[in-house]
Amino acid sequence: MDFSSFKKLFAKAIEEALEPACEILKIESPPHKEFELHFNSLENQKLNFESVASHLYHSHQFFHKIIDIMVVAISKKTVTIFVRPSGHGLVTFENTWGPESLGPFKIIKAE
Repeated sequence: MDFSSFKKLFAKAIEEALEPACEILKIESPPHKEFELHFNSLENQKLNFESVASHLYHSHQFFHKIIDIMVVAISKKTVTIFVRPSGHGLVTFENTWGPESLGPFKIIKAE
């Protein structure tokens, strides 16, 4: 999987994580997304989509086994999304969390 395809899959996972929160709050998907990436000492920074995708992508052959995604804050203008790769070693796409669907991306639903 090349970087462009990885970003598309990441964007799809974000939308799937965001959809239930928007339904509960009866709001449209916020236009601005910021990310809390819990990886490589980046915990206290708000990052954009491109930056997070760059940190998560390793190569066309090897991926994080699991990448947790969770909506942690949402308003009409901004959504904050928690992203954390697991501590497992890198694996082929077929050995990720959901190779038949979202690959390494595992959506955690906030309650």
